[in-house]
Amino acid sequence: MSEPTIIQFFHSDRDVTTKFADFYKEGHIRIEVKQGSDTSGKGTAKRGTETYRKAMEKAFFQARAYVILAAALQDIEKRRS
Repeated sequence: MSEPTIIQFFHSDRDVTTKFADFYKEGHIRIEVKQGSDTSGKGTAKRGTETYRKAMEKAFFQARAYVILAAALQDIEKRRS
């Protein structure tokens, strides 16, 4: 497996948040991976629990933010050319 892609979000207060996309191919795909387990104490959380559901929801919104950012960056590049 390749190294995660580093993605930085620059905020209006000049703060920078660094995230890592597990699987990413520019213009094609973004996948955020979390490992769950059927037993507690392994992976992100035990499957079927509220903690696991929250982790999956967080992963979804993290991947969604990457898609929105990538679309905005592509739009900026088109305007420059």
